[in-house]
Amino acid sequence: GYHNHDHELTNTVRGEPALFALASMVSEDVVFEIDLFWCQVAKVDPLEVLKKLEGRVVALHAKDAPLGGHVDDQVVLGSGSVDLLACINYLPDAQVVVEFDTYAGDLFAALDSSLQYLRANGVQ
Repeated sequence: GYHNHDHELTNTVRGEPALFALASMVSEDVVFEIDLFWCQVAKVDPLEVLKKLEGRVVALHAKDAPLGGHVDDQVVLGSGSVDLLACINYLPDAQVVVEFDTYAGDLFAALDSSLQYLRANGVQ
């Protein structure tokens, strides 16, 4: 499988984002773990990425940040601007991975709050 960051969406290969070019060049058996936060950093709608890779996304990295935020601005899920629930609801069978690259506060409290947010919104 392949996990993205922002550069696969900001760099292009033959006129399309490198992530989509990669997907077209490798076996259909190669699956993707889409990092929703890095899609937003690249200024690409994460839901559109999921639609473009239909049938090949098996996991979602759930991270959140304010609009325009970068790696040092990550916040508890649901308190930023990434439309996590739309993406999770679009792929209800995908594994949801809660992750923080960095976090300014108590990381374990942030993980707990993030899990509570997901559960309160029907994500198991």
